[in-house]
Amino acid sequence: MKTTAPGTQPHALVVDDDDMIRMLLDETLTQAGFAVRLAEDGEQALALFGESMPDLVLLDVDMPGLDGFTVCQRIRERADAAMVPVIMVTGMNDLESINRAYESGATDFVAKPINWPVLGKRAHYVLRSARAALGLLAAQQRIRAMLDAIPDAILVLDAEGVCREFKPGPELDGLALPELASGCRLADLLGGEQLERGLAHVTAVIASGEPRSVVFPLDCHGRTDKYLEARIVRSGDDEVLCVLRDVTAQHQSENRIRQLAYFDTLTGMPNRLQFQERLAAGLERARADSQELALLFIDLDGFKEINDSLGHHAGDRLLQIVAERLREGMRPGDIVARPAGEGGTRGDTTLARLGGDEFTVVLPGLAGAEVAERVAERVRALVSEPVDLDGHRRVVTASIGIAVYPADGGDSATLIKHADVAMYRAKGDGRNCWRRYQR
Repeated sequence: MKTTAPGTQPHALVVDDDDMIRMLLDETLTQAGFAVRLAEDGEQALALFGESMPDLVLLDVDMPGLDGFTVCQRIRERADAAMVPVIMVTGMNDLESINRAYESGATDFVAKPINWPVLGKRAHYVLRSARAALGLLAAQQRIRAMLDAIPDAILVLDAEGVCREFKPGPELDGLALPELASGCRLADLLGGEQLERGLAHVTAVIASGEPRSVVFPLDCHGRTDKYLEARIVRSGDDEVLCVLRDVTAQHQSENRIRQLAYFDTLTGMPNRLQFQERLAAGLERARADSQELALLFIDLDGFKEINDSLGHHAGDRLLQIVAERLREGMRPGDIVARPAGEGGTRGDTTLARLGGDEFTVVLPGLAGAEVAERVAERVRALVSEPVDLDGHRRVVTASIGIAVYPADGGDSATLIKHADVAMYRAKGDGRNCWRRYQR
């Protein structure tokens, strides 16, 4: 429907076979500000409508040839005329005729005898309503076009997690999602703890009105290698609009960045940066819980000779073997992971490679400093086992320094310094041994 803009003169088409009524309708609408075109029968009305679509039609029901009901139906058959308001003028003021008028597509009806002073205002009211409806339809179409241009999937969910509306998104194609459509449930996409968290987010957004974003692994059909971001905003008193986006590539990039920032590329162990953060966090917990914490500094004896005699490739392989032995020796169930009441530690043991041939072990929640000594002896024994490097059998040992919080230092820098001093003391005492820091 093309309509004149608000503030400009609207156009009306008046259709009536009675010359007097047609003249009065023309005069009334003209005085009301309309530009009026006149038709005396249905055929002429359809012809004029096709030449220039009016903003409003006043249509008599009882006419020779095509009656008003038929003309109204013909108008509504046009795709571009669905929103043109049609007021039917009828002398048949019975319910059956009124129902038939609406079934034909009429917007409103006026019963004869016509209340002429009211007719102009009624015509303007019907026109304003039609323009408002047309504006709403245009806004909905723009919103739909914008939504269709977004590659994300969009769901409208109620507080129970039932999908009231769903728009698929090409960005999620190929993710093997379950069949999503209006009426499906959040439980069709999520399960277990993820479902509980998802419903909690929906409830929180409905209650607070504050939007939130959540990233979660896609756990359906046994796959967890995909990640989705859900942007949740309140769209009604008891519903939210949820925009789903595949963020797998972003998640993988962030993981790669984190891997490069926090892990040693050669051994896969935590690097110096992660070691420093873990040590600081461990000391903070130790202070809060009034517990001991031990730091082991490990330096390989004779590593330079391996590099010089067998090459850097062999040296790199040696570091990987040592790292694997340390990981195996510190695995859950080992003495360092037992509860403190069983003579072990509480908390997570941190293994790290600082660089070169230097490794560290952080032991939180010690049940006595002697536990650190037992761990140091275990490390020494693990490292000193023979190793095959490209057909060359070699034995490499380790010198280990131990510093214990709070006895040997109250902060990271002091503890690291004293563990390093103890390690050099072990080297000075013949290597292949461990030593506690001594003042």
